[in-house]
Amino acid sequence: MNNPTPPTPSRVSKARNRLENAVATVEAALDERASAPTIDLQVEQTLVENEGLREANAKVSQRLDTVIDRLKSVLEE
Repeated sequence: MNNPTPPTPSRVSKARNRLENAVATVEAALDERASAPTIDLQVEQTLVENEGLREANAKVSQRLDTVIDRLKSVLEE
């Protein structure tokens, strides 16, 4: 009968260290996620601001096109 040998303390120690590192990683991820609502709010505000800037840019672009067309027609006369 082959009985597996019990883990040596060094193997148990290594396994415990890996487990402790994994738990620390999970805790860090949970802490980071707890601050995510603040980040999500900032991202949402930035997206809203970006959309407003896009709309303003489109209006300015349209107005410039109108002015350019008027200038061209005046110069052609």
